[in-house]
This record gives sequence, structure tokens and C-alpha cells, in this order.
Amino acid sequence: MEYLSRCLGNVAGDKQFKYHPRCKKLNITHMMFPDDLLMFARADIPSVTALFGAFTKFSLASGLLANFHKSEVCTTGIPGSLSDQIVEQIGIPKGSFPFKYLGVPLTARKLKFADCKPLIEKIVVRVRRWAAKFLSYTGRLQLIKSVLFGSELGSKKAPVPWEQMCFPKSCGGWNLTNLVIWNKAAVVKHLWALSMKQDRLWVKWIHVYYVKNQNFWNMPVPNGLTWSLRKIWHSRDMVMQAGNFDQFTYAGKFKINKMYKYLHDIGGHVAWKRIICNSKATPKAAFIATDESLDHLLFDCSFSKEVWGGVLQHMGASRSVMQWELEVQWCSVKSRSTKEADIRRSIAFAETVYALWLQRNAKIFKNKIEPIDCIVRRILFIVSCRCEHGNKEVWKKIWHANVSEKVKNLIWIAISNGLPTMGNLARRGMEVNPVCPRCGQANESVYHMVLQCSESRLLWRISPARIDPGSSHYLTFFEWCKTILGQCKLEGVWEMVMMVVGQVWNLRNLWVFEKKRVDPMLACNKMISLLGEYEAVKERVECADPPGCVAHSWSSPTTGLYKLNPMRQQLLTLQVWVWL
Repeated sequence: MEYLSRCLGNVAGDKQFKYHPRCKKLNITHMMFPDDLLMFARADIPSVTALFGAFTKFSLASGLLANFHKSEVCTTGIPGSLSDQIVEQIGIPKGSFPFKYLGVPLTARKLKFADCKPLIEKIVVRVRRWAAKFLSYTGRLQLIKSVLFGSELGSKKAPVPWEQMCFPKSCGGWNLTNLVIWNKAAVVKHLWALSMKQDRLWVKWIHVYYVKNQNFWNMPVPNGLTWSLRKIWHSRDMVMQAGNFDQFTYAGKFKINKMYKYLHDIGGHVAWKRIICNSKATPKAAFIATDESLDHLLFDCSFSKEVWGGVLQHMGASRSVMQWELEVQWCSVKSRSTKEADIRRSIAFAETVYALWLQRNAKIFKNKIEPIDCIVRRILFIVSCRCEHGNKEVWKKIWHANVSEKVKNLIWIAISNGLPTMGNLARRGMEVNPVCPRCGQANESVYHMVLQCSESRLLWRISPARIDPGSSHYLTFFEWCKTILGQCKLEGVWEMVMMVVGQVWNLRNLWVFEKKRVDPMLACNKMISLLGEYEAVKERVECADPPGCVAHSWSSPTTGLYKLNPMRQQLLTLQVWVWL
């Protein structure tokens, strides 16, 4: 490249060569890029021939030839006949302005959508390749149709202004970048380079042909400036208001981010920022509107008052809810605390507001509404799961209990409120009767089925656990499990409790699907035998295959058909058949 620059620079000594009108003062004959070369000369045959001859000299010496199919000769301000003679003289196809670089036209005017369309198409093709490589068919379909080409539903009115979305989270926004302001900050960076970086070629060119030894900050905007240069000149006012560039530079470099923060009006801090920022509530519950003023919907309505009463009573908050702004301030103060009780109340506030909004929409659009006790239980269940204190120990004892994996999974699904009880099926939209099919006294939720149903309470009282769940006043099954775990001091008691829950679910299913009612004493005996069988099987497996036992030799197995039926005496109803 140095030899090429020397060859093209020496052409200036040729008497037949004349500079381009806008390149003579800086002695510019060419500009080199990683994969492209721009050569400038006056639009006459002697100048073009001399410049092309210097490039031919470099090609003969280095063996590097130009691809004429990707090269163009662009002329302007001369007759068409002279342009044709130049093209015929050097043998390169004729091009037109604006010529393209990397698919984007290099033009002095403002770029339009048609100018950037080829670049957009390339980006779309690249994203499609990326989606096809890393996403499934459903993911590709959703990504391409919903994101790239928009949805079929059309545009909707934005509930929150875009300017507010660009505010920081502490000021009521989502901390998105405002591209309009970011572009203004990027233009100021060019202004900084124009006033500080005198060694750049484009800066020298502007100073020679436009500034002309004038005071850049006081001179009027020159005539004939391109659209982009006019934007740079007009950005002087923003820097003058700030004073200088010192607050926008670091280590001798201009920082666009600092200029962006200076130009961006971030607004004031809001009182409810701690409800959203770093909140442990579910994501949807954290999206609380900043201008919410429906005090009647959230606090004054009789339905809302009953929900708040149930939640606050269980949370131990002896206060009455009043207005939105006052409650937000109270919750913000509680969220600053590190105490578990205050954190639970802050999460409960956000979850309750979200639950009331869901019930309002369900009443309007579906004419359905859930019982208050179900709403309160779900809110408190989420609060219990989101608070980390004590939960890890509960899950540890559940997953490490000496019961079968089937019982462990059943307890996990019950705590997650995922069992297909009649109440849950009705809440999911199925046309079923939500009332408990065994006692018929209340809607069948997980809590009611396991602890409150009369059939279940009878099984609990005669079981070895000797628990009367009817005397408890817990609102969630998870809260009850945490309390029972704290009371289970003897070995094997918690496993017995888990087996009772599993047996309650089995008896319920026998009645729902087969209309069979099992005697509670027989159910208890079966439960005890299953627990004993599991412990016996576990002991035999541990004794038969101790850890670290490695055979000293190996022999190939004999061929033929074998039937394996291990531990038949211990597994009375379970038979395992392995065919080899």
C-alpha cells in the first residue's frame, strides 16, 4: 500500500495531470480503504490517463489487478461526449452519482428510505440466517412475522408516552435509549473532532474550504454546506450552552454517553420506584402505572376491601388502605427495609394490585370472577415463594425425604397450585363444577382438598401423623408445610405427612373417576406398608451396590433370553420385566 500511495502521489509531478477542483489545496489524489480505492482527478483525458497510468505501474510491479466489473468511473460537470471518451480511454464502466459503498449510497443529501433499503434487506437476510440456525420453526415464524414484518393486528395506541419509556427506572421509565437524542449527541462528537482533531483529513478539508482561518465558533454557517455538515454547524449552540467539552470527554476522547445524559431530560424521581426497581414480585405485578388514580377500583370497592383485608390480616399489617399515592409512599418506605416482614408486605402490595386488575378485566370481558379466598391464597402463595427466608430448607426436606419420587412430585405440584382440582380446572376455563366432589361444602382448591375436606380430615386424624388440619388457619398449603416441618422433630414424621397427602389425592381420584370410597383404616394401612416397602427396597439397594465397588475382571454376558423380576417379595404389586 505504501508503494501504491507513492505511485499515485508522484503523478502530481506530471505536467499533464491536474487535480480535482476540491482536492488541489490539500494535494489529494486518492483515498484508500481496506477493500476499496478512490482516485480523484480533473475530468479531462490527460489527467485521467496520467492517474490511471500510475495505477497500471503499480499493478505491473505487484501483480495486483483491478476488477473492472466492480469498478466505475463517475464524472460530473462535463459534456456527455467527453465522459464517453474518458470511459473508452481507460476501459472501466461508467457509473453515476451517488455511488454506493457497502450497499449504501454516498450522497451529500439526507438519506431516504429508498437509499437504505438495500442495507435493510441485507440485515433481514442475516437475521433470517441467524434464526434458522438457532431457533426452532415456531421461533423462526414468530420472530420473522411478529418482529421483522409486524403483526396483523395493526398498530395500537401506546398507553405510556415514548419519552417516558426512555426515562431511567428510578424516574418512572424503562431506561430505553432515545435514538433521536443519541443521534444529536453523536453529531456533537463530530463537532468536537472538527474543533480538536486537526490531523484528520476530513477536518483539514473542511477547514481549508469552509472555515478558511475564521473563528469556528463565531463564524456564520457557510453557503453550500451539505446536509450533514449543516447539522454539525447547528450543534454549536448545544455546546455553547454547556460551556465547553470538558464534561463530555475522558482521557482525551469524546464520550457520546455523557453528552446523551446532558441532553436527555430524565425527569424527577418517583415515589414508587422501589416497587418496580429490584422488586421480587412477579414481572407483570411490577408494571404499575404511574398515573393510576382509580382509588375506587383498588381500595374503595367492597370486593377490593375484602381482598385487602384478607391479605393484610395474614401479613400482620394493622392498617387500612386509603388512597393510591399514600399507599405507594407507604410501600416504598417498607421496600427500603431489609426485614423479611417489610419485604413480604411490599411484594404483597404489588401482587394485590395486579390481582385486583385481573379480576376487574375478567368481570368486564368474561363476566367471571374468582372467590375472594382463592385470590388471597394465590397472592400469599406468591409472596411465600418470593421470600427466600426459610424456603430453601423446606424444599431441601421435600426433595431429600425418604419417599418415592412420585410422592415428592405430587407435593411439589400441590405447593405450586398445579393439581387439577375442580377449582383450578374451572379457573382455567373448563366447564366444570368447582365444588368439592366429596364433601360439597366449598370450592375444591388444593388447600381445601388436602386439609379442609371432611373426608381428608378424617384420614389425617386416624393416620400415624395424628394431625387435625381443621384447627389450622393457614391460607396457603405452602405455609402449612413450613409450619409442619418446624414441628416434625422425630425422624420419619415428615415422610408420613407426605404419604398422607399422596393418599388423600389417590382417594380423591378414586371417588371422582370410579365412584369408589375406600375405608380410611385400609388407606392408612396401605400407606404404612408402602412407606415400609420403600425403606426396605432402599436399604437392600444400598447393601447390594455399595458406592465405590469396582469389579476386578470383566467377562462378556451369555447370549439368550432372560427374564428379570427382582425383589418380588418387597414389591408386591410392582413387577419389572427386562428383556435382553
